[in-house]
Amino acid sequence: DVRLGELRRIVIEADELPVIVPERALADERVKACDELSARMRKLVIRQSRYYRSSYCPLADQRALVAEARSLNTMFEERERLEGYVKDSDDWISKAHKAVKAKVGLKELIALLREADQIPVNLIAERKIVEAEVRHAEGWVEKVRSALPKANKTRGRGSGGEVKYADLDTYKELLAAKDVMTDDVSEEMDEVETIVAAAEDWMARAQAALNGTEEEVTLDDLTALYGEAADIPVVMEERALLSAEIKKRKWVAKTRRSLASKVRADVLRDQLEAFEETKSDLTDSRSRRNFLIPPEVNEAKRAIRAAEAWGARYKRLQSKRSSIR
Repeated sequence: DVRLGELRRIVIEADELPVIVPERALADERVKACDELSARMRKLVIRQSRYYRSSYCPLADQRALVAEARSLNTMFEERERLEGYVKDSDDWISKAHKAVKAKVGLKELIALLREADQIPVNLIAERKIVEAEVRHAEGWVEKVRSALPKANKTRGRGSGGEVKYADLDTYKELLAAKDVMTDDVSEEMDEVETIVAAAEDWMARAQAALNGTEEEVTLDDLTALYGEAADIPVVMEERALLSAEIKKRKWVAKTRRSLASKVRADVLRDQLEAFEETKSDLTDSRSRRNFLIPPEVNEAKRAIRAAEAWGARYKRLQSKRSSIR
């Protein structure tokens, strides 16, 4: 395409010729058309607010202006600038679609939106797919940070404070969505992985301990294992089962001593009532049903019934004795 400046010179040169050149009128019309279009471009596109994207000329309108300029087969400054804006917009749109398809992280998405801010084109409609992905990613980031314990963390054990517990499935769901995470939450995601690994390892060892016999797994072993779970911020059924098992074994040991030393019946009654406390941590109905009742419970009940039966017989004897008198 010819440059507008060159076309102007040709028109001026035609005016200086000693004869009339018919093509001069065509060239002059072309110059005027370029000037008129250039003025519209400056008004609609170039002289616009850089503080409000909505004031920018829409991409479709800019494309139309570029197409109109190309039909004149003449290159001028405003056309070049507008073609650059349209190309930058097309490149950005292509990059945005690829980014969304590739599920890039939050940092890359935000960088894309900032890049769009630098293009003086109204891309509000085109930005929506990226903005939707940003909201989606931000939602996951918030979910990660809200799921993690605020006080005592796995990587900082023994720091004190109340541990916030979450379901293991929640942590696994976060790991499954790791692709939308970014460096902004890299530490948190590392912690999620650590928490999941620690929970799964502890749950496996807890199940093995619960399935073992008293000879294989001592009370001290259970107590030490239960202590390990204190800093794992995961809701685990095994934690409650282990707590109940520890309470049960302590109750059994105490009841065995009571039965061996022949304590009063009311002491055994109190201990039977205390046995119900061993199941207090078992909120799951299935766990309560599967909770094994130790034989010492029945032994204590038999001892109490025997004492009650003896007491009843004694009262009858006392009654007969009184009537004889």
